[in-house]
Amino acid sequence: QYNLARGYVTDVKDGQPLKNTGAPVKVYYDKTSKKWFKQGDASAPAGAKFDFKLALPAGYNEASWKQFNTTRDTVVKELIKELNLSKTANIQEVYNAVATKLSAEKADTYNREFAGKLVANTDYPDVNYDDANTHAEEVTYLTDKGIVKGYADGTFGYGAPVARVDFIVWLYRAAGSPAVDSQASFTDVTAATVPNQEFRDAIAWAAANKITTGYADGTFAPYATLNRQDAVAFLYRASGSPKFNESYADVKFADVTAGDTANHSEAVLWAAHYGIAKGYSGSVNRFGGLNIVVRQDAAAFLARTLQAGYIAK
Repeated sequence: QYNLARGYVTDVKDGQPLKNTGAPVKVYYDKTSKKWFKQGDASAPAGAKFDFKLALPAGYNEASWKQFNTTRDTVVKELIKELNLSKTANIQEVYNAVATKLSAEKADTYNREFAGKLVANTDYPDVNYDDANTHAEEVTYLTDKGIVKGYADGTFGYGAPVARVDFIVWLYRAAGSPAVDSQASFTDVTAATVPNQEFRDAIAWAAANKITTGYADGTFAPYATLNRQDAVAFLYRASGSPKFNESYADVKFADVTAGDTANHSEAVLWAAHYGIAKGYSGSVNRFGGLNIVVRQDAAAFLARTLQAGYIAK
């Protein structure tokens, strides 16, 4: 974490020369060797040029760290003015002045500007956790189980469409990532077209368990966007394709006709009956089966299926 008044960071990211000791330390970055050192570290190269810089704390995502640093730059400018320092003062001079010239009360005021800027890896900066309609609870549920991992920049990808392979991978992880005996025979699923081995294993698992049969031309279309009715069909099959009498469905949609196997009516009505899937964009009478499913909605579908016990490891 970061404390402005004392100018230190803890929980320095693993892999940096400065290891996490859990204790407050001042850290410096040598531009020449491109390494981190503690203040006064005897192993620092002779003549090293130091910049006071903060390391990304372990357990926090990169996107929020950038926001944190933007705030820090603003606060430093405010401190230079507050402490009557030269406009060219470097950040080390600023923090030395903070430690000796700024009252604890005033330092706390500046510290408050950093509140909430850093977001833990289990949270996503693009998900509103105060709004139940964002499916934040379901997103967190899947993240905590390691089923959803978000993007490399630390975001969830809220509002982004789901690729077919991504949803199959989520299902595969939800089932415990079982070993596969062979790879799928889809012509567009090879080491060249799908370089990630886990993704290929997930597709092979889904094909072997009849969760997906691909297209008539022998392809799977891994990176094509997934629509809502196909997402529900995958869930239904992963749940063992339980028998469901469509005429008994207590949820009806104007755009879903019972017996319409081409559009997965049984899967859709089953999912709606058991509260797994709801109407499209808040509608109570339209499912929107051919509409693209976005990541938060796909996460909600899967989380509800798991929480109801339909998919077992």
